[in-house]
Amino acid sequence: MKKIAILSFVNTKNYGGLLQAFALQFFLKSNGYDAFHVDYKAPSVTTGGALKRVIRNAYRRISFLFFDKKRQINEAKFRKKIALTHFCGTKHDLSGIECDYFIVGSDQVWNPFLNNFDDSYLLSFETAGIKLAFSASIGLSQKCPNSWIKKFKDNLPKFALVSVREKTAKDFLSKICDVNIKESLDPTFLLTKNEWLEATRDCDSSIIPVKQFVLCYVMPGDSKLVRRMLKFARQIAKKECLQLYVIGLRDSERLKHNKHFIFGAGPSEFVNLIDKSSYVITNSFHGTVFSTIFNKRFFSFVSENGSSSALSERIMDLLHEFDLEDRLITEVSDYRSKLSNATTTIIPFDKMEQKIKETEQTLLEGLNQ
Repeated sequence: MKKIAILSFVNTKNYGGLLQAFALQFFLKSNGYDAFHVDYKAPSVTTGGALKRVIRNAYRRISFLFFDKKRQINEAKFRKKIALTHFCGTKHDLSGIECDYFIVGSDQVWNPFLNNFDDSYLLSFETAGIKLAFSASIGLSQKCPNSWIKKFKDNLPKFALVSVREKTAKDFLSKICDVNIKESLDPTFLLTKNEWLEATRDCDSSIIPVKQFVLCYVMPGDSKLVRRMLKFARQIAKKECLQLYVIGLRDSERLKHNKHFIFGAGPSEFVNLIDKSSYVITNSFHGTVFSTIFNKRFFSFVSENGSSSALSERIMDLLHEFDLEDRLITEVSDYRSKLSNATTTIIPFDKMEQKIKETEQTLLEGLNQ
């Protein structure tokens, strides 16, 4: 059985990051490979000043006591589903991993502001494994630093397969590299709705509301956009006579919405909250993905201003791919028309299934080299 090492953001607390990591491993194992994730953190992430470490650790302990205890328990339960190597902290450690293939992806592994300009995520180290990139994302392709562009040019020609998650990333890389760049869906699409429910059937059911509800999944960052999202979600809930529940936000913001906030949700609970909801309001890429997979009535908010604009590209690319632009609400758009007519277009599952088959074929053909 051929071994596949996967380098991604598996140490994240983000729902989408963990779910995409599980999905890629699940798909590869289902196709007869011994797939595992690399437990890696760049030195720039794991090191730092003594004072910063003390402050960070104190914050984590306070957060654990007041907000995250139940979530960390549920998150730890989900992490057991993901096969990990021993901890790797250097390129030397990465070079020592025995594998037939080394895959980088998915998630924003090529966003230099998220990976701390660590070219390990471009597989710049020596490895006997064939190098592949699957559904990698850049996130900030329109503002990519020249130093990172050079790393793309130096490393991507060494890959047997380069597939990216967004059309914007494909167009960007095709301009700067003489490499065949392919476009693929996020790995979370590789599982069906029923497969996701089976994989997360051990979720904490006490967290899932009994009555019908609107789920508002908030990624923090643009406070103005978040306020508009919450206002829209409250109005939808009122109009449809539904309960409103919120997940996400920063720890300090949870107190403001304590009445509606769901504490303790890990990745499995997140999937089942999407499944049981009547509406989903989100500014998250993976919130949009799972709303699509589960055929939900949903609206995705994106910002058109500042740095958030580039981060929104992946949501807009996805909605455009499936002709779901009517689900999009921009920072400057008038969402009153969406509120007055909350019906949405039917998700084109035929088109989605075709794109999923193409994504599977892209990966499996890369592994046959």
